[in-house]
This record gives sequence, structure tokens and C-alpha cells, in this order.
Amino acid sequence: MPSSIFSEIEFQREYMQRLALRRRIDLLIFSTVFLLMALNGANIYISFQNDVSAASAQLRVMARSLSNSIKAELDTRIATLEVLALSRALAENDLQAFRRQAEAVLLKQLPGSNIVLVDRAGQQVLNTVVPAGVALPRRQYLENQEKVFASGRPSVSDLYPGPGLERPVIAIEVPVPGPDGQPRLVLALNPTLDTFSAILREYPPQADWAATVLDRSGLRIGRVPGGQELIGTRPPEQFLVERDSRADGVTRVTSPRACRCWWPIGVWTTPAGPSRSAAPWPT
Repeated sequence: MPSSIFSEIEFQREYMQRLALRRRIDLLIFSTVFLLMALNGANIYISFQNDVSAASAQLRVMARSLSNSIKAELDTRIATLEVLALSRALAENDLQAFRRQAEAVLLKQLPGSNIVLVDRAGQQVLNTVVPAGVALPRRQYLENQEKVFASGRPSVSDLYPGPGLERPVIAIEVPVPGPDGQPRLVLALNPTLDTFSAILREYPPQADWAATVLDRSGLRIGRVPGGQELIGTRPPEQFLVERDSRADGVTRVTSPRACRCWWPIGVWTTPAGPSRSAAPWPT
């Protein structure tokens, strides 16, 4: 009997030792697998962060290049208007001769655009899309021209409804000096909004990227891919809050397609003040 009990005790002890060893081996295997998974997860996270940093840097460069190109385009059109504003026909109030000059400039340099001449009250004196002799309406949007009359300097507007054009426009406006050198009229150019999308197309984004140009108020005035159907719409409000808080940066927001996006912000300076372009990723 005692021998039988002793044998049972020895068996249980050996069994417990084998069980403890198995548990230790299982624990070692689990620990090793967990450590490998943790290291792999860390590598994936580091790789993701590196990819985000690289993409952000690339998008910053693209946004700044776009901003510089748009500023150069605006500067060119301002210079064209300033030359027209000093024409002898306009100084002599020969509107027929001035219309011919303006139409020739539009045909050669700015097809699809129109030129408007307005007085201080916003009354249109000439509009190249309206035949001569037809009564012209008074402008409703006066904010930008008031800046020009007050400062005597060119100014670029935000997006607004174009009178008689049935489409939203922006206005590039310059003063027309009187005999005393003070602005007596304002000469405005309404470029086609495809102007901005065309510049964006010179910097084709990757297949899952989009690029957008915004005015100061946050309205889209150009976008690729697509574009025209989004003109006058706003990006996510969170992006606009971030945009207005700093001159340059990358912030994460929810896009209209409900994905998470990184939006780098580029800034250019027009005579009217800072305007902004953005290049979201992905679309």
C-alpha cells in the first residue's frame, strides 16, 4: 500500500513537472510571437509615418509651386490691364476706340474673358460681352472696386456672381487715373475660371490626388480633376480653420468623400492680400 501511494505521488510530481515545462514553453512561444508582432507593428507604423512625411513634403512643394504660378498669372493680367488703363482712347473718353483695343487684347491674349469699365457708383460704362449701345446694369458687388478707388492700386476679388454672365467670376481690377492722377474709373477683367484649373493641370497630381485653388473666403475657384461642378463650393470647414490659422502647413480633415485626407496649404500674395491654394491627398 505505501509503495502504491509513493508511486502515485511520484507520477503526479512528474506530471506536474512536465505540465509546468509545457506551460513555460507555451509562454516562451507566446512571448516570442507577441514580440515579433509588436516589432512588425512598430515597423509598419514607422514606415507609415515616413510615407506620410514624404507625401506631406511633396505636397508642400507642389502647393508652393502652384501658388507661385497663379501669382505670376495674376501679375501678368494686372500688367495687361494697367497698360489698357493708360490708353489715349480711354483718357479722351473715346469708348468706341477703347472697346476695339480691349476686344483686340481679349482676342489675342485672353480668349473667353471679358473687360468691364465701371465708375465709383458701380455703374458699368463698358462691358465687352454686351454690344455697344445696350443699357448696362449697375454692379452689385462693390467691395473690390472700393479698395481700388481708395488705394489707387490693383486688387483681385473673391468669387462673386457676375452680372449678366450667369456664372460666378473673380475680378482683377486696376485704377484708371484722371487728370489729377487719382482714380476716376476702374478697369476690371473677368478671366475664365478655367484659367486656374488650367494652371493646376500643368502640375498633374497622382491618380488618387486632387488639387484645389481657393479664394480668401474659402470658395473653390479651380480644381483638378473635375472642376466646374465644384466652383463656388467650400472644402471642409475644419480645413479652412486650419488654413486661416497659419500661412503654411499640413492638416488632416475629412474630405467630401468621407475619407481622411492630408491637405497641404500654399500661400501666394496678390495686390488684394493673401489668397490660398491647396492640394489635398487623396481625393
